[in-house]
Amino acid sequence: MFSWIFKQGIKREIKKEIEHVHNILHNSFGNIKQDITDLNNKHSNLHDFHLEKEKKLDEYENRIIRLENYILNQLEKPLLRVKKEKFEEPINEFFKTLTHTHQKIFVTLYQLQESLEGHPISIKSLSKIIYPDKKYSAIISTLSEYISFLETSGLISKVRRGREMLIEITDQGLEYIEKLKEEGKIEKKKLKIKR
Repeated sequence: MFSWIFKQGIKREIKKEIEHVHNILHNSFGNIKQDITDLNNKHSNLHDFHLEKEKKLDEYENRIIRLENYILNQLEKPLLRVKKEKFEEPINEFFKTLTHTHQKIFVTLYQLQESLEGHPISIKSLSKIIYPDKKYSAIISTLSEYISFLETSGLISKVRRGREMLIEITDQGLEYIEKLKEEGKIEKKKLKIKR
């Protein structure tokens, strides 16, 4: 009889210990789950914060480009009045007034047209060469501003074909290209349009 009571007492003690361990484990896993949820929330907030900062930086970059184009347009006004005439000033001086991106777009357009036997190029095709890692929708406004400046300078012209806007080098632009070639500013390069 005493052994039965003794066994029951041991069983109760063991059950209490098991319940105690169970509660401790339950609370520990609950704490771990809460910590993981908190970390996930912090990570999501940090990700959103970085996306917002990246968006702001893109906005600032676009604003700087617009300001740069405005300033260059103001500086170029005397040149624009005589854009139909032949270049009187040294080609180096005019080329220096263009930003690196203006020069790159202009020369790349020429190389693409040369690869396609002089046919006009779509702005979308040009964007794939100039900005290969960026979505067209993300850079179209920036690229359009550069193209507008080059068009205002008389170096390129726009042609609409159906819904698509194409661009091509003007006669003045070709004259400018010839001078750049003479001065070794253009390397011979065949470009392929990525589809």
